[in-house]
Parts: sequence; C-alpha cells; structure tokens
Amino acid sequence: MKLDTYHDGDAGSTTCNKGSSIHPSFSSYLSSVTSEVSNNHIDGIKLNAIIGNEAGDADSIISSLALSYVLSDGYCLSSSIGNKAGCHSGNSIPSSSLCVGTCDHMNIPVVSVERNDMALRRDTSLLLEMANIDWKSLLYYKDAIINDIFSSRYSSEFSRQNLSLTLVDHNRIRSELCHIEDAVTKIIDHHEDESCHVQVPQSDRIIAFENKRPLVGSTCTLVTELLMENMKHDHPQRFKALDPQLGLSLLGVILLDTMNMDKSAGKGIPRDAKAIQFLLDSSQWMRLEPGRKYDELDKIFPNGIGSQPDCSSLYAFLSQSKFDTVFWDEMSTRDTLRIDYKNFQVDQSTKSRVTCFGISSVLLQLDSLVSKEEFHKQLETYMNEEADVPLLVVMAMILRDGKPQRELMLVANDDNLLENLTKFLLFNNSAAFLQLSEVVNRSNTNNINMVRMNQANSKGSRKQVAPILLEFFSRNKS
Repeated sequence: MKLDTYHDGDAGSTTCNKGSSIHPSFSSYLSSVTSEVSNNHIDGIKLNAIIGNEAGDADSIISSLALSYVLSDGYCLSSSIGNKAGCHSGNSIPSSSLCVGTCDHMNIPVVSVERNDMALRRDTSLLLEMANIDWKSLLYYKDAIINDIFSSRYSSEFSRQNLSLTLVDHNRIRSELCHIEDAVTKIIDHHEDESCHVQVPQSDRIIAFENKRPLVGSTCTLVTELLMENMKHDHPQRFKALDPQLGLSLLGVILLDTMNMDKSAGKGIPRDAKAIQFLLDSSQWMRLEPGRKYDELDKIFPNGIGSQPDCSSLYAFLSQSKFDTVFWDEMSTRDTLRIDYKNFQVDQSTKSRVTCFGISSVLLQLDSLVSKEEFHKQLETYMNEEADVPLLVVMAMILRDGKPQRELMLVANDDNLLENLTKFLLFNNSAAFLQLSEVVNRSNTNNINMVRMNQANSKGSRKQVAPILLEFFSRNKS
C-alpha cells in the first residue's frame, strides 16, 4: 500500500522501520490502520486498542487517533525518557512503556461512539474535515470488526495475550466492556482517578488530576506533551516539523477544551498554553491542504492556507459549530441527552443502594430542553431503559457574550434520593464552590421527579461535579 508521507529531514524508510525520517501523514496512517483491520490482516499480531470515553467528545476522539499515530514507529520514543519519580502523577509523561515500534504490534484507534452518532459531533467532524481526514473511514465502537476484536479476541488465554487496551480521557472502562477490563494496560487522562484497573503500573497510569482539579485542560495536551518530550530528549533533528494534520487536530481540541485559554472560564493552565505554542511553532503548516473549503478559512488562516492558523478564529469556528442553537433546538430530547453522556459507578464498599448514575452535558438552556416535543416521555424512556440509572444529572451550558453560563437539573425516580441530594448540593461544603441555588419550580411527572438549579460558578464542569456526587453516595446509604 502506498502511503502519503511528509519529510522532516533525511531520506529513509517507511512506517515499520524504527527511526525513519519519512513518516506517513496522519490521514494516511489512519486509513492504513482501517484497511489492515478491515481486511483482517491482523492474525498473529498483538493489538493495542486505544479508546476514549463513552461520551465521545472531541478530546476523546482526537486523543485516541493522535496517540495511536504518535506511538506508531515514526514517533516512537527513546526508552530513557521520563523515568523520574513522580512523573506518572501528571507532572510529565513517562515514555518508556508507551514506545511501540515493532511490526508484530499494532495500535488501533477506536472512535468511542457508534458510527451513526458521529454526525452529531459537529465540532469534531468539522475539525477532522479541515485537517483533510476522512472521519467516515475511521474505526468506530460497535463496528463489526471492533466487536469481534473485543469479544473473540479475548475468549482464550492466547487471545488475552494478544489484546491490550489503552484508555484515553477516562480511567474506568465503560460497563459494556467490563469483560475485558483486565486487558487495560495504559491510561492517559485528566479526570479524577476512580482507582480502577489496579493492574496498570504507576508508570503507565497518567492521570493529570490532583486536589479535585485537572492539571491540564485537555487529554490532547498530554498527547502533545508526549511529542514535546520526544523533541527535547530524543531526536530533535527528526522533529523540525510535525505533520500539520496532527498539529491542527490537537490544536483545535485544546482550544475547544480550554475555551481559547479564556481566564474567566478557568479551564486552561500554563501547560495547555505551552502545548498550544508548541503546535503552532512546530507544525509544518505549508503542507496543510484542508479537506473542505469554508468561508471561515480566510479568517482562520489570515496569511493564506499554508500559514500558521489564528487561534481565536479557529476556536470561534469550532465553538460556533459546537454551540449552534439551531442544531441543539432541532435535536430530539433523546439525542440531546445521549450526545455527551457518561455513566459513573458508585463504589460498592460504601454500601450505597445506588450503584450508578449518569451525567448528560447539554449545550442549551434548560428552558429550551424541557420545552422540546415529548420531553417528559423521552426523558423517562432514556433514563429508565437506555441509560438505566436511578439518577440522571443534566448539566446545561450556553455561551452569553462568549462567557459560559451553567444550569443543573437533577432527575430521579426516588423522591427521597432527590431531596437528600438537593440538600447536599445546596448546603454541604464539598459542593459550595459550585454556588448552586434552587430554581423554585420542582416538577413531578409520572415516576420522574426533577429539581433545577442555577450554577453561579461556571468553572464547575462534569470533572468537578462527578466527584461531588460520588462523595454524596459514599455518605448516603439510603
């Protein structure tokens, strides 16, 4: 198979030869992986599936694609990097165990949502199209070949030795894949550590979260730091320029996740800013050929295609597609709730009667959500049958004058649970920083009880709310 390549130095061989100075482009690499897997050219090969969380936002999807490419032979890191104490805590990325450079070991990036749902993730699909990456040709969760890998590949001792999992943007495998949880060997994430997969060595457990706060705004920042560490310690002459498709993809997600480093949003930190600058300075922009033509390209690349992008314009384009009110208003209640949904498991050592709950992040006002056609019917069906949780928390956010504004809605079958949780969120010190206040319009429809709250502190995202809810269940046994 002929692969498109980019050059960053001397001539050399292609993908399977370690240390090559000719690498397949990001898009060509992804296409080749899909081809090899789809044509079942994987017999006898050790597979490392790299997958993001079930919500499948831009960070989960792009970080899995990018990490697979970065760990491919052309970007393989020296085994001497990152072996200092404490580097697994989020201070830096240890690379010795992440190096994959043999032809009998293949990384497989898996888009963590079903294929038909990718169109709902407009910011991600538009970013990939701008980078000239065919998102329709990627490998998706629940594709037949991926189902086969996650089932038959793990049905015997031999198979188990030939499948490993790397989790990105989460650190607890989704419940649907619990039968292969022992296959998890690496974690790269920026959410609170749920203390699962104890078999993963500390050197491979990269969880950038401490003191109830993430240490980076995006998992894509951690992937970028992997590249930065390589450039600093290994073969800098091979990294005079990064693949621009990779650079644009990582850059776009970091800008989205940090809200373009807006200080008032409180999402970006200096590590993210350093990653952004690295991508701007190191990507070989003159080789970028956008896959689609947009009117906004003149603003994103003010000095012409092939020049460094303008971060504010790139962020504005992606953010507008993500927060598009028409898009969200036209979506059904079911799709609104499931487009960015995550399930959380309650530690059973707490003896809580509740074993799990779900959090849906939606980008529209709660008034708009509850006014949707068949709202209550679809809400009840989604919560009780599809998500199958006794508690659903809906976190709503919109942008007003470019600044985030948040609301929160609790939905439960059990009125006592709802009452106790409401009191905890309003009056317990653990939740005080969210600055919640109840909106006096509780509703009870059939078996569904709802409480709505305003959230004055817009910096409190799902990363901060989920640990608070887990703390509530650890204290509340009823």
